[in-house]
Amino acid sequence: MSQYMQFPAELEIETIVDDLGSVYVGEPIVTATAGDIDDRDAWTFGVSIRGAWNGEVVLSGSRAFAVQAASDLLGIEPCDVSDEDARDGVSEVANVIGGNLKALISAAVGQTCRMTPPCAMSSGGSFPDRAERQRLWFSWRRHRFCVRVVDSSTSGGGGLAS
Repeated sequence: MSQYMQFPAELEIETIVDDLGSVYVGEPIVTATAGDIDDRDAWTFGVSIRGAWNGEVVLSGSRAFAVQAASDLLGIEPCDVSDEDARDGVSEVANVIGGNLKALISAAVGQTCRMTPPCAMSSGGSFPDRAERQRLWFSWRRHRFCVRVVDSSTSGGGGLAS
């Protein structure tokens, strides 16, 4: 992130995720202790934000998290959630979180940034050449997931799509 911008703060991300829980789940999505997701079970989606600030918002969780998210978003039982439904559910969660962060980042930099549609990412959404600004863990009905904000504004671009 640029030197003049100390964003996003943990509290801002927590508020966005909590609001998501209130609207879509009807109960809070709470912060959780840090952990790992087995790469073989990781469902990772992200959005790129481009403009005066460049970076990615990455959401990772297990298949069980993806199924629960889709179940809640679609109003169907978890046993009825297909893999396609689960991908759509996690994609929508990444889109909502990314869109809210894009709005806050745009306000912070004084310019409207652009955001790509969410897309699936391989290898857990690893960005070895970029600075990870935030990594927060949450629990959605006992299924943990991680939200990361990755700054690519000083690494020569890249991202999910330019």
